Amino acid sequence: MLKVGDREVTSLGYAERWALLDGDLEPGLSGRIRVLPIADGYAQKKALHDKLLASAAEGIVFKDRNASYSSGRPASGGTQRKHKVIKSADVVLLSNAGNAYQMAVYDGRTLLEVGKVFAGTTNASRKAIDALLGDGENPVAEVKYLCATDDDQLFQPVFVRLRGDKKPEECVRAQLKRTSRAAVDHR
Repeated sequence: MLKVGDREVTSLGYAERWALLDGDLEPGLSGRIRVLPIADGYAQKKALHDKLLASAAEGIVFKDRNASYSSGRPASGGTQRKHKVIKSADVVLLSNAGNAYQMAVYDGRTLLEVGKVFAGTTNASRKAIDALLGDGENPVAEVKYLCATDDDQLFQPVFVRLRGDKKPEECVRAQLKRTSRAAVDHR
């Protein structure tokens, strides 16, 4: 929140701005706009963190309660810390699709494409993957990702390593974890 009426509130600390938003303005919000809960102190933060994990939330942001507003993204070591819940999956690499590798998992006996991955690959890993694909193999790779969308596309996938110890058939749809974007009310 930057202003309340004509009053600029950017110099106030985060906790003060949140209290204004929650107390004075929240009753007037409509539709999908709502005030998200905050937690104060270790016990409340731990409880909220655990609840968010259990509800498949994307993550949590820790903010300095006394920090005034500043535009843009916070610098590393700034007044905010984002903790993303990163998931891992084993996927079958089907092809080199230009600058990325097409990924899939098995849904029963059918291969279901789940997106493309390039991030995390190196010259050496791309050379190894391309050699396996060139030999007609479909290598298995471990990838980390933020969430699986409702249509089973991996969001922000990052290549971790090839998995020579796994068979493609072991890469199943059931391992994919979705993220619930619903706000969790802990009050």
